[in-house]
Amino acid sequence: MRIGSPGTVNLLALDHGLSMGWTTTQDSPQMIAFACSAAGINGVICHYGLVDKMPMSADFGVILQLHGNTSFDQSKSRVSSPLLASRLDCVGVAVEFQASASSRELAVTSELVQEAHDLGLLVLIMANYRGEDFETAQKAIVGAIQLDADLVKIRLPVNDPVAEKRVRFSEVVADAPQVLVAGGEASTDLEDTLVRASRLGALGTCIGRHYFDGASRTETLRLVLNRTNK
Repeated sequence: MRIGSPGTVNLLALDHGLSMGWTTTQDSPQMIAFACSAAGINGVICHYGLVDKMPMSADFGVILQLHGNTSFDQSKSRVSSPLLASRLDCVGVAVEFQASASSRELAVTSELVQEAHDLGLLVLIMANYRGEDFETAQKAIVGAIQLDADLVKIRLPVNDPVAEKRVRFSEVVADAPQVLVAGGEASTDLEDTLVRASRLGALGTCIGRHYFDGASRTETLRLVLNRTNK
């Protein structure tokens, strides 16, 4: 399995189009994906309409994004056939931890994870949460572990944690399947994010907007791969 092989996992996130559209300076999704694949990024997460447009490479996995549960009780898609599963390596399930929704949505999430595993797919859980507290982020990672994630995507809170919370967070990361750090807004200091993530034991990445602009993509790819493949 390409994405599940040993070593650090770095992914391209191309799932922004459904909620954000495209920025005024970004290249086409196909161009971004092919450039990231050629540089050594391990795979891409995208919505169903882009699956067939992604690079078909033995070293580049394709992840279909699903929604498990949100505060608005929305489900985007389901892996429901072996035919679709044969074109994918993994599914990404976005889970809004601590959202104001009923427990029924969490049951939907569990069904999506089980269905994907039954079809031989890995599951990336995008562990979303509200606020900027490391304890809340830690709970989201634990929730993803309990849902049987193979990979966990998490955003880091803005401020560094106090020593006690840093130790506890690092322990949870160490017990989790590989934790991938989100890149956030394109204006975010990505190098700072990567340094902080490394200190906490999270070496993998799932980055989108920092790769979108062709003028800065090459340098961003060099930064990510140098920082995470040590």
